Amino acid sequence: MKHIKYQLIKFTINQPKEKVRLLFDTNNLYEIIESIFVSLPHENAYYASCLELQVNGEEVFPADFEVKLLATNSSVAPSERFFSLKDELIKAKGSHAEGLYTDGGNGTVPQYPYEGTIYLKLINPKQ
Repeated sequence: MKHIKYQLIKFTINQPKEKVRLLFDTNNLYEIIESIFVSLPHENAYYASCLELQVNGEEVFPADFEVKLLATNSSVAPSERFFSLKDELIKAKGSHAEGLYTDGGNGTVPQYPYEGTIYLKLINPKQ
């Protein structure tokens, strides 16, 4: 089995300031959520947008945690774009996750609807 898996959680925002509830389970074959990255199609969609996230009832990101802290631009190497959760030791293994994405509605996003993607980097520690 591979050491790393990227799990994608996609969501659609239809209008400014919309809130989208995220409910998903992590992949059952991987032990730990090592890091996270949020990708949005418009640079301006990051500003004032927030992501709240809990895994197995444990808070990962509190309400109003700004998405811009979980994103980078294309000048950053792909291997360094992820926000590290290594110190948290968040269990994957089919864990139930709940989140709330809130669009910033700052009036500068050029087009609605848009689709966002949350990338979870799941790992099995090397023995």
